[in-house]
Amino acid sequence: MKLSSTCVFQGYESRPGKKDPSKIYTEVALLEGMDQIRCLADADLIDKVLPGITQFSICKCQFDLNVRYNTLTLTGISPVK
Repeated sequence: MKLSSTCVFQGYESRPGKKDPSKIYTEVALLEGMDQIRCLADADLIDKVLPGITQFSICKCQFDLNVRYNTLTLTGISPVK
């Protein structure tokens, strides 16, 4: 299921997986109103887009919600100008 929202970008961090330490997972922190959203990010966003976004900037975000596995993945993000 595709979702979109306007959020405040807080930052991101990469960490090794718990079951398989060779896998690296990148988690993105966003604010939507009073709620904090922490979600995984697509690999192309990690290298190309996220380093260019300044902390606490307002962004348009696109998400993919997988209801079967209960996961939220950030698939697109762009700063609002």
